[in-house]
Amino acid sequence: MHETPSTEARIAQVVQGVSFERRTVYISSEINAAVAGRVIPALEALDATDGEIRVVINSEGGSEPDGYAIYDAITMCRNRVVMEGLGSVWSIAAAIFQAGDLRRIAPNTSFMIHNGTTPAEEEMKQDAVVALAEQLKKDGQRYYDILSAASQQPLDTIESWCGDETYFNAEEAIQAGFADTLMEPLKIKNKPTRNKKRKKKP
Repeated sequence: MHETPSTEARIAQVVQGVSFERRTVYISSEINAAVAGRVIPALEALDATDGEIRVVINSEGGSEPDGYAIYDAITMCRNRVVMEGLGSVWSIAAAIFQAGDLRRIAPNTSFMIHNGTTPAEEEMKQDAVVALAEQLKKDGQRYYDILSAASQQPLDTIESWCGDETYFNAEEAIQAGFADTLMEPLKIKNKPTRNKKRKKKP
């Protein structure tokens, strides 16, 4: 007989970045090998049973290889995957966000794309410099291809945006094709009020 996990067990799962009960994986830190090592097994475990998978992402980016590993793992899921962007969806996190079947973005989310960076070595042989330049070119093209295919924006537009490190608010990200729909708050707050100019007395 299947036992329902205790409240403590549920909390522990969420702290580790996955809620099996809610079929949700959380990515809320720098993208690195440790995050990929947690997210990929969680996706495989959730995908072993039927049902929609939700991936909540709030990240300023990080390691490109680990980011692409997460991107590939999401695209390989047989179940429908819904991406939800909150807070910051920057750099390689912006590419990961494109992997979902549905891309939802919260109203106050910041979305940013740019060209990647690499730590510079003090001394490098010429052959190593050439090899590094070629690899960076391939990595950049892969990033452009993912963003262009998902948004249906021309490659030259994507390259131009990445060259300038371009930021989008939630509505702009939807207009540019990087997200599908805006997440609607369940609690509606009043719009800010502005001071009205008082009429001068005659």
